[in-house]
Amino acid sequence: MSFAAGLDVRMENALLCMLGFFLLSSLIYAHADAGQSEPGNRSTNEVSNRASVTLQHIWPQIFRGERVTLRCEIQGGGGAQWTYYWSSTTKNSPSSSEFRINTATESYSGEYRCLGRRGHEETGWSDALRLTVL
Repeated sequence: MSFAAGLDVRMENALLCMLGFFLLSSLIYAHADAGQSEPGNRSTNEVSNRASVTLQHIWPQIFRGERVTLRCEIQGGGGAQWTYYWSSTTKNSPSSSEFRINTATESYSGEYRCLGRRGHEETGWSDALRLTVL
C-alpha cells in the first residue's frame, strides 16, 4: 500500500467519525429540546396515565354565587409529583390539581380540561367537562 492510499483510508475514517459525532450530537440536542415544549405539545413522551376533570359539588346544577371546585385526577399516576395545566374559559389557571371558583358567575360557564406533566412525560389533555352556571 502506498503512502497516498494509506492517507486516503485515514481521511475516510476521520470523515466517518466526524459524521457519526455530528449525528449523535444532533440526536442529543433534539432530545434535550423536546423537554422545553409547551404543555399539550406532542413532542414530549405521552404516558399511559390518563387525566380527567371531575366536579366536586353537592348538586348537579351550579348557581351564581356558589363555590365550586374542579379536580384534575390522573389515573395510574400514583403518588408522583405532577405539574398541572388547565385549559378553561377564564384567565385564572392554577398549577395545582384543583381549580377553585370561589364565587361562580355566568362567565365561568364553559369547558374545562387539564393535563399532568412530570419531567418529559405528560398525560395529554383530558376530555372536556362542561360547566354551566345558572
